Amino acid sequence: MTQAVPQELFWELVGEFVDQANAMSKSQAAELVGTAMMYAAARYHTHIVARASKDLEDFSADQDNALAFFRERYEAMFKENFADHKNNYNEYLNRK
Repeated sequence: MTQAVPQELFWELVGEFVDQANAMSKSQAAELVGTAMMYAAARYHTHIVARASKDLEDFSADQDNALAFFRERYEAMFKENFADHKNNYNEYLNRK
């Protein structure tokens, strides 16, 4: 479900999404922005799975595998970022 991309490009895209979320958070609640991002990611990933399917039957049959894949990836990414924030809590939140 994934293809190799240059690390530099990956982090550039991540930065663009985070920058956009931070900009939105200036006028909207961060929780709303986060929920909208999560929904958008689910919608986009569903589209990726659909594009990779040969037909509706194939798409429907892949739901559980796709869900497991994205759940595992999200959990790993969340844990990585949570650990990073624990290690840099005061710096990231501008606290002393």
